[in-house]
Amino acid sequence: MSSPFFDKLRAAARHGFSAVQGKNDAPFTAASAAVLCEAAGKYDVTSVRNIITRWPEAINTPAPDGLTPLHFAVIAMDSSQIAWLVARGADINAPDHAGNTPLHFAAQCARADNTQRLVDAGARIEARNHLGETPLYFAVMFERPENLHVLVAAGARADAARHDGETPLSLAAKDDKQPPGGAPAARHDMMQAMTDALCTRKHAIDGASVLAGDMTLPCGPTVRKRVNKP
Repeated sequence: MSSPFFDKLRAAARHGFSAVQGKNDAPFTAASAAVLCEAAGKYDVTSVRNIITRWPEAINTPAPDGLTPLHFAVIAMDSSQIAWLVARGADINAPDHAGNTPLHFAAQCARADNTQRLVDAGARIEARNHLGETPLYFAVMFERPENLHVLVAAGARADAARHDGETPLSLAAKDDKQPPGGAPAARHDMMQAMTDALCTRKHAIDGASVLAGDMTLPCGPTVRKRVNKP
């Protein structure tokens, strides 16, 4: 998007519309939406805030992949921007084109305070993407024990199966899990984190039945066992 028109719109977004545009009754257009999505994708907080302040109805405008300004703020781990958007009515459960909500992205990032902020604001704990994965599944998959604790404390189900039958609990029990991209697995003991979180919540869950008899889930030191693959 390179043209005098878009350059002027970008300048207005950066510096404030009152300083560049004389009209205050102009509608939110596709061009404005494009500039908003561009700014959100570049984590340009000032432009995003100026556009949404100018057009409050733009707050949930999705990018081509379905990501909203709140998704981008979560991905950037920008707690201030998350709070700003939530306070102005951002859709906290908006899914992207893969079905991932802002909480899914928070669960995979290294900021448990942002996960807690979304939970406190009413994010759906058991939201599922198109593969049936919940935010708790993401926390386990991306080796984020702090997020795991936040989600389990909020009531997330460790036995919520995705479409292929795998659950956050069975994933945590695997010795051979790898993060996306094939990078070496982190050293966090996710099964111990899961057990600690469940026991802290005093959640009655039958670990033996969830793992097809391969593991019990005592409230104490956990002995990890590899889950037998079917």
